Order: sequence, then structure tokens, then C-alpha cells
Amino acid sequence: MWKPLKKQRWPGKKNCACLCSTPASSRLGGKIIKSTGDGFLAEFSSVVEAVRFAIAAQEAVRSEEESAPQDRQISYRMGLHIGDVIVDDGDIYGDGVNLAARLEGAAPTGGICISAAVRDQIVGVMDELFTDVGELTLKNISRPIRAFVWPPDQGGALHTAATPLIGVTSKKPTIALAAFEALGNNDDAKMLAEACNHTVEAALANLTGLDLIALDADPDHIATAVFQASANQVRTTLKLRETSTSATYMTQRMNGDLSDPFVAEDLLSGEIATTIRYGIPQRIAERAAETETNDPEAMLNLAGHYMMGSQPEEWEAAGRLLDRILTVQPRNFMAVGMKANTLIGELVWGYRAIRPEDIEAADTGLSKAVSLNDQSDYVHLIRGIFHYGIAGDLDAAVRCVERGFEISPQFAQGHMVLGWIQNLMGQPELALNSIKKGSFSLAKNRIYHRVPQALAQTYLVMGDFENAIANANRALQNSPGLPVGQLYLASAAGQAGLPDLGARARDALLTSDPDFRISGVRRFHFQDPTCWDAILDGLRAVGLPE
Repeated sequence: MWKPLKKQRWPGKKNCACLCSTPASSRLGGKIIKSTGDGFLAEFSSVVEAVRFAIAAQEAVRSEEESAPQDRQISYRMGLHIGDVIVDDGDIYGDGVNLAARLEGAAPTGGICISAAVRDQIVGVMDELFTDVGELTLKNISRPIRAFVWPPDQGGALHTAATPLIGVTSKKPTIALAAFEALGNNDDAKMLAEACNHTVEAALANLTGLDLIALDADPDHIATAVFQASANQVRTTLKLRETSTSATYMTQRMNGDLSDPFVAEDLLSGEIATTIRYGIPQRIAERAAETETNDPEAMLNLAGHYMMGSQPEEWEAAGRLLDRILTVQPRNFMAVGMKANTLIGELVWGYRAIRPEDIEAADTGLSKAVSLNDQSDYVHLIRGIFHYGIAGDLDAAVRCVERGFEISPQFAQGHMVLGWIQNLMGQPELALNSIKKGSFSLAKNRIYHRVPQALAQTYLVMGDFENAIANANRALQNSPGLPVGQLYLASAAGQAGLPDLGARARDALLTSDPDFRISGVRRFHFQDPTCWDAILDGLRAVGLPE
């Protein structure tokens, strides 16, 4: 589809219509379907010829309009997509037509915007004439759309109907899976390797932050996995390699039990998918931290890296990066969701009350993020954290997490957060199972401190102070100064009647937070209020000020 940008004068419209109906256009297989008032809808039997026509039409209009006064020139935007359509009495409609119309609205002035599906059909013919502008969030389109524009120097001049770029072209990192290999002649290991290959592939295909492509399509990263079995035990070694440098930047070994192949598949495929999910952004974040970057994807990954930490300064740095993206990409759903998360970060790592204005902004941001992309497990997860941490609506929180599992069953963070919610609901045994299910996949990740943090709270509720103390210490070893870890350690020591440990925990907490007062601790929404009262009583027992 295409439309003019100015309407004072109509020769351009006439010429564009003439172009569509000339014998030359017919030879290209083009046919005008209808006029849309100030634009046209046409169909072509060949993608290549449709693109050729679009470029020729734009160049013809541009040539004619050069002689007109600048304030009376007409420029066209064009959008091209390939897809199934419904034919009805000489008209066509359907999702393919809708997407072409949205791409037209995103095209630069006097330019063309094509979908990745169109670009794939012109590779080796004229793909070099188009610039990759990454994924666009388009009105009434449920998923981000990878797009390319002509002229190639217009990559930074997208129409405001779409998400503009920051300085340079941005695209999601791409990953390819090499066929998982089983060493030796163990049939169970071979079957497990193949099953995990398919399960991991399905898990990665549902992620919004990575593009899964074929091994021969020049991916940014390649994952390989080798399975080796002995008796009922299986060992898997995963490697992540960066194709631009040929460097293997991550190697992780995992173990499973072949006595139950389905359990082994769930465990190992979950660990592999999670390692890839977090390992690639970590690599990008490390690179981005070395230089001042304007690439939104790199900035997004660096912000995510900061948010895996537990210090307010890290989350504030993440917030600043996200603000930079959102000034020019206000409809970037992931940046919107992550920014909302930074406003309520205390729910994840702290104990202080959250300002009402931040609660309101986070609520608005999360609603916007979900409306922009309902297919992000992360956005639904943060919405769930908001429900249990702010509103105390535990049932709504569970529904959000379960929606994330529908999108990504291997979502390790989802299992951990579900455990937090189950503990608040008075189901600590279920909570332990959920947290531990997520812990295997997160064991070597920067975010891992949240696992023992969650276990410490759960054991506190169960009255198992020995395990509560052990896990609070593990959380603090992984993330020194973790505010909520210090809180749990102090309360567990107080409830267990351990004065020496309690004094050390109290002093450490007051050193990091000299203004600490029990009355200033944010209420945790336990369904049984006596659970929260017990945690506060433990703080009083070690002498923390009221």
C-alpha cells in the first residue's frame, strides 16, 4: 500500500496510478485493487517485481516533484508484505493486507518499508538496497515486525507511526543450534540429545529477545551441546560461540539421571535454554559496558545485566539507560516493561516502601507493555510481581506467572517467582519445589542470589531457622549487601535465639542502612499475618530500632 504525505496537489497521485496501470506495470504482474482515498492498494504475482515497481514508482514521483515548490511537493510512503489474502468481489483483505498498511505507515518520507518476509524473497537480487531497521511495534499488530527500508540512508528516518531508532541500526541477536551430539553408542543418550534439541529449539523460538535462525543463515551466536552417558547418569556440556570472533565465551556442564528420560529432558533442556537466554545478553552487556553505545539492543541488554544485581545504584543505572531508549522508542515494549520494573525494584531486592508516584508509573507502564506485546513472559512476570508486592492480589499474581509459562514453559525466573507467591499464600512446601525447579537453571547466572533469597524467606515461614540462615548467607555471598538478605538473616537469628549472630546481622544491616527502622519496612503480603509478625519480631529480638 502507499499514500501521499501532502495533499495540496494531486499530479503525483495521478502519475502513480498511471504507473500501476501502464503496460510496463502489467508486465511486472501488478494490478490495482482499489483506491483508498489518498492512496492505493495493489497486488503482484512476484515479490521481486513488486519491489522493482515500488522503487521505480518512488523514483518517478520524486523526479516529477523536483520541479514543484518544496511546500507543494507530494511524497509517497509505501509498504510491502507477502502473505495470504482473502479475495471477495474484486477486493482483497486479511492479515497480509493489514500488515502492508501498517508498514506503509512506518515508511520514511518518500521511501518504502518491507517486511522480513519480503526481504527474504529478494536476497541476492536487490536486498542490498534496503537497510535493516530491526523490529517495529506497529498498531494493531500483536507481535513486533522485523522491517527493512529504502532508500538505505533512511534507516534513521522512520515515520513516527513506528518505533524510531537511536543513532544506529538495531536488531535482536540471532542464535542457531547445532545438532546436539551424543558420544558413544548409548541409545538413551542419543534419544535424549535429540529430544533436548527439539525442546530447546521450541523454547528459544518463543523468546522475544533472541531470534532463532538456521545454522547456515549467518547467526551471531551458535550453541552446541554434547551428551555423554554412563549407566543411568548423563552429562551434558553446552558451549556458546560468537561467530564474529569465533570465540567460545561460555561453557557449562550439566548432569541428569537417565532412569526417568522425561525428567532428564525437562531438567537438561531447561538448563540449556536458560543458559542461552541469559548467556547471550550477558555477552552483549559486557561488550556494551566497554564503550558508550547507541544501539538500543545493546543498551537493553546492559540494563538487564544491571537489573540482575541487587544494589540500588545498579537499578538506577538501568533506569537511565532505559530512559535513553524510551525518549526515541516510546513503544519499545521491553524497555517500557523494564523501566516499570526499575520503579518497583524494592519488591525484588529490598524492604523499603515504594513511593506512590512510582507505583502509579509502574502500573501504567506495565499495562502499556502488555498492550504492546502480550507474548513476553518477562512482562507478565513483572506484572505478577506488582500484583503480589503492591496490591497483595496473590491470585492475580499467579495468573500472570502462569501466562508466562504458557508462552515459555522453561521460564526459570517464573518458577522462582511462583515460589515467592506460594510462600505468601501459606504453601511453603509447594514454594520450595517451585524455587528449586528454577534454581537448577539459574545456578551459574548473575541473578542466582534471588534463589537462596527466596529459600531463606520460605524457611523462615516454616520455622526452619537453620536453613533460613544458611540460605540468607548464601544470598549475601552471591550478592554482598543484598538488603532483603540482611533482613532475613537478622530475623532468623532473632527467632532462633542466636544472640552473637543476631548482633552481627543487626550491625551489618545498620551499617548499610543507618536510618533503618522496623516501622519503615514495607509490609509483605502474607495471607496469614502471623507470618509477617514473626519476621518483625525476629528483627526486634536482635535489637533493631522500632
